[in-house]
Amino acid sequence: MTSSSSHLDEIRIALARAVRHVSGFRGTNRIQRWLAPPHLGRRSRRVYEMEYPIGPNKAAAGIRWLGTTQHVVGWNAYFRKAYEPETLATMAALLRPAMRVIEVGANEGYHTVFAAWCIGNGGVVHAYEPYELARTWIARNVTRLGWQDRIRLYATAVAESPRTAPLYIPNELDENQGVGGLRVSSCLQTGRVQVGVVCLDAEHENESIGFIKMDVQGGEADIIRGAARLLRRWKPVLYFEVGDAGTMDAIRTAQDHGYHVWRVLALRRRPYFTLSSAISGAWYGNCLAIHSDRVGEFGEIGVVA
Repeated sequence: MTSSSSHLDEIRIALARAVRHVSGFRGTNRIQRWLAPPHLGRRSRRVYEMEYPIGPNKAAAGIRWLGTTQHVVGWNAYFRKAYEPETLATMAALLRPAMRVIEVGANEGYHTVFAAWCIGNGGVVHAYEPYELARTWIARNVTRLGWQDRIRLYATAVAESPRTAPLYIPNELDENQGVGGLRVSSCLQTGRVQVGVVCLDAEHENESIGFIKMDVQGGEADIIRGAARLLRRWKPVLYFEVGDAGTMDAIRTAQDHGYHVWRVLALRRRPYFTLSSAISGAWYGNCLAIHSDRVGEFGEIGVVA
């Protein structure tokens, strides 16, 4: 890349970042993607320490996440202020100091780092990410922050039962590096590798888990089924992504284990999320599930009505 094109790229990146201050207006996302498409990040090879717009409390010193704008998570965090701010806000409302958390499908660790910030010293985030390229970014953040005791990183996938299985992975140059999974669920998946698979009952049944986050491209129901004893004993809060393929399966499986399930709807401004009990048909988004025995305690803090 010539110096002139490099300089032009820097101008485009600066303009795209400036546009984020008016991101509430229609069309700004399209303008930003025209100014600074993900391939621009790949060309520059730059990494950024990105701020979270939300924190566990107002007095907390800001923690930053290290990432790249060539991938969808980093692009949104850098140019749109946050990736899934509704998820950050939900976690900030529900995670507590010294809590023990499981994240399955941690991707590049954007939410992993945030969860570890929320729980603080004494807490643990068990981050499962079998895709090596994505896992490398988590490891870089753990090393940079010195959080080896707070974030425990696993190279295995999670499902209903232990085994070895193919993991379908995206192309290394693809914008979305979070579409890997044990199921063929996306045209973006272009290869596969063999990985170890564990179930949460075998790994964490005797650990007081308080929160489980899942984003595994349609395999969420399998994870819930493989955590039956853990859920019965500890009744952790569940937060999981659903898409057309596994939406109702995951929701019904959670309900079979005694959970009430809500859709998490994004808001443009604080508190950044609201909940809806209207769940029907196939849709794409995130769900929050709270065990029937614990709904009352979350109503007290205004998370559920």
